[in-house]
Amino acid sequence: MAKYDLEFKMKIIQEYLESKGGLGYLANKYNIKSSSQIKTWINSFREFGEEGLYRKQKNQHYSVQFKMDAIELYQTTEMSYREVANHLELITFECVRYATSIVKEEQYRALQHLTRTRLQIVEQLVEAKQHFIENIYYKCNRLPIELKAGGSTTSVLSATLVSLMTEDYSLDQLAQMPLEDFAALIQKMGRGCFKNPENTAKAITKAIRGSYRLGKVQQDSVDIVLSVIAREIRRLEQLIKELDQADSITRCDPS
Repeated sequence: MAKYDLEFKMKIIQEYLESKGGLGYLANKYNIKSSSQIKTWINSFREFGEEGLYRKQKNQHYSVQFKMDAIELYQTTEMSYREVANHLELITFECVRYATSIVKEEQYRALQHLTRTRLQIVEQLVEAKQHFIENIYYKCNRLPIELKAGGSTTSVLSATLVSLMTEDYSLDQLAQMPLEDFAALIQKMGRGCFKNPENTAKAITKAIRGSYRLGKVQQDSVDIVLSVIAREIRRLEQLIKELDQADSITRCDPS
């Protein structure tokens, strides 16, 4: 790299400040490879005077912690790169901008990795839900039809229906349960979110009574498959929540 003394730098800066030429013109005039070099001299001179133009100070090294403190100051205040450099008595603000760009690049890569992983898990979740729907048809083939016919907005993939189809109650027990008790059970399992649990209870009861029945051995195998898939769905949903939380933290605190 070419070495330029203080007098040479000040001559160019003076010409620029007196509007005798722009950055590109002065770079060509004095055979300086890049006009950004002149811009750096001008910025250093404006902030620190002639002291900012001494080359030996420009090569000063700063610790990692010092750079991180500079980045934190930039991110938590409305200071510009130059103002942060001035506040911390840096010779050039480029080290702040460079360090910040590294952090932003690292943040981007972290978010990219989280997003790609989330997409993969979402695809697994979609596949698991589709598998669940296919198997619920074997257990109670009229369920989707009756839910829709009864005007219910409840999906066979809702947490309440998944639990009803895979946990403590058999289809016969649900079908024989008094409507009022069935509606109360649905509302309890749905944590009070059902606007009309009676309609949902009616639709499920009608679906159970109208569906064909499998033999016990086959029914048991379907119940096992549904239970396994239901656990897989919950596991994947939890993983997505964890990734979303990590994404939020990464966006809010890139450092």
